[in-house]
Amino acid sequence: MLVQFTSKDIAVKKDGSDFDKKEYYANPERFDGIFEQYLDCVHFLVNDIYWTAKYPRLITKSGLKAAVENGTSKFMGVTDISADEAGSIEFTTRFTSIEEPFLLYNPVDMSFKEKIAEMASYDILYTSVDHLPAEMPVEASRHFGSQLLPFVKAVVSSDISLPF
Repeated sequence: MLVQFTSKDIAVKKDGSDFDKKEYYANPERFDGIFEQYLDCVHFLVNDIYWTAKYPRLITKSGLKAAVENGTSKFMGVTDISADEAGSIEFTTRFTSIEEPFLLYNPVDMSFKEKIAEMASYDILYTSVDHLPAEMPVEASRHFGSQLLPFVKAVVSSDISLPF
């Protein structure tokens, strides 16, 4: 199933009052991020939001680590198109390339692995090409899509109780 999250799905007011989209964009410091509550049902995320440090993060390193350690995370992969270093996806601290588009992120020890063949059960398939917008759009889209698609199919059809 494919789901699109909106600002109302990823943040709540700290004071508990009703969500207001205009207020969220005008005063994001009044909100807490709640996306991590979905880690028990989201398997793969394509993140392409506009983000600055005044907004709550979608995924924090500590929140993802806690979800993995307590067994509630089903999160298996992220494509961070936004490519904001330590941004809405806090562990976006390394960038991949068009030639080598994937890394593995270990949320327990918060490290990256270069070799996908060494994937552990809790590793996250990760890609974030920070210069993707600078590529020729049609060529980049075709190449990026052709590299990503086999992994998406494998993630979607995989048994989450088995190693990837």
